[in-house]
Amino acid sequence: MTPPSVTLACLVRLLTVASVGYGLLSDAAGLLAVAVVGAVVVELVLARGVWSRRRWAWSAALGADTVTAGAALAVGLPLAAVATAAVVVVLFVHRDRFE
Repeated sequence: MTPPSVTLACLVRLLTVASVGYGLLSDAAGLLAVAVVGAVVVELVLARGVWSRRRWAWSAALGADTVTAGAALAVGLPLAAVATAAVVVVLFVHRDRFE
């Protein structure tokens, strides 16, 4: 069974991606909008994999979230950076539960 903290981490991940993605989409046009939608689709796949406790999703999500937290700090989104960093911590703490 998926631990409740991992489920919560998946929800936080999806909410963070949705809010940042919406902000980018409202300012984006053309190719950038397609890239943002593509990133959201990748995040959905990763969230599903993490929730299903797949090792590949754990590795990919840990890397993607580390980069995302740094990028959020770089563009001035401290709340998104903190939420994403919390997801990284939860994933790391539960690393032994991923198959």
